[in-house]
Amino acid sequence: MRGSGHLRWTRVVRMRYAASRRQPTENGFMKLDDIEAFVAVVRCQSLNQAAEALELTQPAVTRRLQNFEEALGVELLDRNTKPLKPTPMGLVVYEQCRAIVRELDVLRELVATDAPLAGVLRLGVAQTVADVALLDALRELKLAHPDLQARVDRVGQPVAEKARRRCRSMRP
Repeated sequence: MRGSGHLRWTRVVRMRYAASRRQPTENGFMKLDDIEAFVAVVRCQSLNQAAEALELTQPAVTRRLQNFEEALGVELLDRNTKPLKPTPMGLVVYEQCRAIVRELDVLRELVATDAPLAGVLRLGVAQTVADVALLDALRELKLAHPDLQARVDRVGQPVAEKARRRCRSMRP
């Protein structure tokens, strides 16, 4: 039979566990996806709408929020209100996270627009065009984009003529 000492010990363990869940994780590791999820929830004031905006499931967004709160060691949202509202500390964190998300968007845009062309470019050209203009164009392309490989398929005269006839027959 367990005595009252066991009940006190159980309460102490539960209280310590609850307190430990509000402490930052040891490494303080935060994921950018978790930050973006938190910003989306505050903006949308709804887990479901944030999930839709992020193209995720609601449980995935909930888990990201929990991970972020655990990493920071603080509750960021008042889950007793409808619509969802940030706690006072959540509002401060939200402002910082908005700045982070803005900078991430700038970084992604920078990388997307200034990324060098790479991969394989396949061209199909008529033999006459290849002979006249393609060599110089390919040389300039290689100088401008050294990671891009051009593969050229020369279309012979009979094939080019067949394509022209097909196009003419399709015209009204």
